[in-house]
Amino acid sequence: MTNDKYTQDGGMDIDERIELLEDARESIDQAISLIKDAIGDTDIYDYAHSYVLASLTMCARSDHMYLGRQPGNIDELIAALEGDDQ
Repeated sequence: MTNDKYTQDGGMDIDERIELLEDARESIDQAISLIKDAIGDTDIYDYAHSYVLASLTMCARSDHMYLGRQPGNIDELIAALEGDDQ
């Protein structure tokens, strides 16, 4: 699948760009895990869970347990690259 709109500048095709976004999502998931490990038994756990971890989770994917929503996330970026703007 090739879309000239996305290959003319960086030379990457859509699949390569999606792979980078999926790598970014894995990095966010790793960051969430590290933050949980760092603050798990502290007084700031509730704060971190409500604000920091929630925001990171909502940035990583559309399917999450939070009522809130980010203006954009990795799922939406992938959909936009694939031409599925919803």
